[in-house]
Amino acid sequence: MNITVIGASSGIGLLVVKQALNKSYQVTTLSRRTQSLPAHTALSAISGSATSVTDVKRAISKADAVIVTIGKSSDKQPSLFSDTGQALIAAATELHTRVPFLAITGFGAGESHPYNPLWVKLVMNTILKKEYEDKTRFEKMLADSSLRWEIVRPGLLTNRSWTGQYQVVPELYKGMKVSSISRADVADFLLRQAENPTLLHKYVALTYSR
Repeated sequence: MNITVIGASSGIGLLVVKQALNKSYQVTTLSRRTQSLPAHTALSAISGSATSVTDVKRAISKADAVIVTIGKSSDKQPSLFSDTGQALIAAATELHTRVPFLAITGFGAGESHPYNPLWVKLVMNTILKKEYEDKTRFEKMLADSSLRWEIVRPGLLTNRSWTGQYQVVPELYKGMKVSSISRADVADFLLRQAENPTLLHKYVALTYSR
């Protein structure tokens, strides 16, 4: 299987790469930095931008599944997520690809925002406001496109070890609780969905508790 990871230099993306290589998959990565990636004969590391149609086309041209784990927006690039969405849609359209695109945003983007505790909503309405507005735009772009997409909204990310014991919540419902989850378990879920995409066109929350 050929897996492409966009945003692979750290965090969830780097863990996806390592887990995929452990499963003997071919992996292509696209990230601005490649120094942190493992040296492996099955890894093709592309230095480039997730917002470049040319770079994205090169990265996904042989993919069986595409996993998007770009980092948070910065003041220098406040539209990182929506710019990436434009590049993904344009590249996939030009290549006529129908592979699944699995994209990380966060619980609090889009229609999930009201389902957070008050203190989390306060943070998202102030410190993280621009980032989550852009994540929401990104989600809508994918949902309105012809891509075979899946949007993954993890809870608070931690550096705990892999457990495989996380909760997958594919629908919003009153009283739901989304707390923390390790990056390793998010990576595990993404790779399992790349292998067998059972939740396409769903907004999936990931957490250790409901």
